[in-house]
Amino acid sequence: MERIRKFRKVGGFGDSTDYLEVSDDGSTTVSRLGRREAAPSYPLEACLAHVADGDWYEMDTQMSLQDYVEKYEKEGHQHHVMSLALDLSQRNHIYIHPDGIDGETLDFIVVGNSLHLLPYPMPLSTQHNAPRSSEGN
Repeated sequence: MERIRKFRKVGGFGDSTDYLEVSDDGSTTVSRLGRREAAPSYPLEACLAHVADGDWYEMDTQMSLQDYVEKYEKEGHQHHVMSLALDLSQRNHIYIHPDGIDGETLDFIVVGNSLHLLPYPMPLSTQHNAPRSSEGN
């Protein structure tokens, strides 16, 4: 089965592109204003380099915030820890984790009123970050 990976730029692309899709066969598609269009080939390695630099993030690589809330509400766990920090690029970063139990941790970059889910824990600036709990990480 062919795997398609989706990428978004933190803060959004400069045009109307919502996200970029790169498939195993090297084909590239963009989603613009809710419509998918073929695009010039963009290598997966280049996308991953943008992710490593913190400019982009990969979509669909961990649960959504809605999935997180529904999961822990179903389990009756209502208390969570949300920590605020700056990432190494001095961007606003938050993460949320269920309080007092082993569980999922979601990491986000904050842009305006939007949260951009990160596919991996974000390295934080040592001078500004709050201590991160070792539970569940």
